[in-house]
Amino acid sequence: MRRLTTLAMLTLLVSGCGGGEAGASETGQVDAVVLRYFSAYARGSGAELCALLTRSAQHKMVEVVESDEQELGRVSSVRTCLQAVDFLGRVPQAENAKVISASIMGANATVTVKVGSLHAGAVTLSKTAAGWLVDKLPGEA
Repeated sequence: MRRLTTLAMLTLLVSGCGGGEAGASETGQVDAVVLRYFSAYARGSGAELCALLTRSAQHKMVEVVESDEQELGRVSSVRTCLQAVDFLGRVPQAENAKVISASIMGANATVTVKVGSLHAGAVTLSKTAAGWLVDKLPGEA
């Protein structure tokens, strides 16, 4: 079940289009964060992955696990983003993520990615004091 949820998160289409274009360096930064996110997911590197997420996205990771466990009639012991990534494990398919396009409007960005032969989906980022961070997980509405 958790693999299905993880793959669904990676492949669901999320709407989000922006009209503005930022400089190439901003686009490069946004693309790099998204590719590092998928690479960390592929390796199951919780420390790296969670560091690329806003606080709300870290909480969403925990909610995903809690939802899976609840669906199976179990109580989740996962309380942190690191525990959630450990629980979900490696997702090797995520290593093949490719950026298709990026749209930046102010402090928000939407990056469309393709993961292997799976459908394209979008990742939403926010610019924070720490730099660009994933604000909404792939597949999150």
